[in-house]
Amino acid sequence: MRLILTHLMIFLYFFHFFSIDAAYTKEKIVPGLSLPGKDDSLMLVRESVNSMSLSGDRLFFVPVQNSLVVERNLVRNASDQNPFEFSKVHELAGLKQGSDWLIQVISDGFLLLNSRTLEMHYYSSDFILVSRRTLWYDKIRPPADMRGEAPESEVQSFRKRFVRGFNQLKRGSRFSGISPVPLAWESAESGQLYFLLTRIPEFPITLLKCQKEDPAQCFVYRGCFVSGFSAVSENLSGIVANASERELLVGLSDKNGLAKLKYNSCYHIVYDSMMRLPERIRDISDIDIDRQNHLFISTRRKDDYFNASLFRWSSDQWKSLLSKEKK
Repeated sequence: MRLILTHLMIFLYFFHFFSIDAAYTKEKIVPGLSLPGKDDSLMLVRESVNSMSLSGDRLFFVPVQNSLVVERNLVRNASDQNPFEFSKVHELAGLKQGSDWLIQVISDGFLLLNSRTLEMHYYSSDFILVSRRTLWYDKIRPPADMRGEAPESEVQSFRKRFVRGFNQLKRGSRFSGISPVPLAWESAESGQLYFLLTRIPEFPITLLKCQKEDPAQCFVYRGCFVSGFSAVSENLSGIVANASERELLVGLSDKNGLAKLKYNSCYHIVYDSMMRLPERIRDISDIDIDRQNHLFISTRRKDDYFNASLFRWSSDQWKSLLSKEKK
């Protein structure tokens, strides 16, 4: 009887594996986004954007291989010839030139993560360095399920695989996107949770947990299970939570598009479909959604039409496309 059950479990495992692979092969593609007009295609003072984060009517971004944070006003004034003309450049203490920094606006300032050296900096809202820490990555755990936490043997095996993949990327950027986890999705107890997109094979999406008292004190908390998503890890660029639809959008630089993932829990994230970007917009670097549900996409190189590297679509322009799937 035990032998029969063993064979049945093996059959179900491989059936599940191949059904996932088939689902991704039949990849659902929604109609592509149209090229934004001039008012929604932003020329930036620094053309190449590595990471960005929105706060109300202001955009903050870090240029590629740079130690600056650029602040951009998104409010249109009647007297402006260029509605996005106003910008400020902030030189922040402690930021190293030549590194790829990820930026995230928080309630009382900014978090910046060096995706190569794992430095984690917390700055006040007036750009003063408050705390500087090193990100812990070797305490990761698999997601909990309905029965609770995984057995310790599984935790250790999971952790070893993550650390091994992490160490294989010594010279490159390990992380390529950060986005707050909506409070209704996951409980952070005494801290704050973020989705952290990685370039580590087998671990595309992780949860980052940071202390409330010291927002720079963070560690990679869990590695999430993602079904039907076989994108090459080095091509993942940018992640954002679309809270109203309980879904994640992830940038795919090689396919020039956005993957939509349905979020049930860290244990159960499912690939749903992909939305293509206009051909003129290439080399996506980050994604964000503002309070009015505008979709923002930044790129590492400017387009050949408006010389822009930041693009915006209204809620109607992009949300309606995700409901019009085609095979």
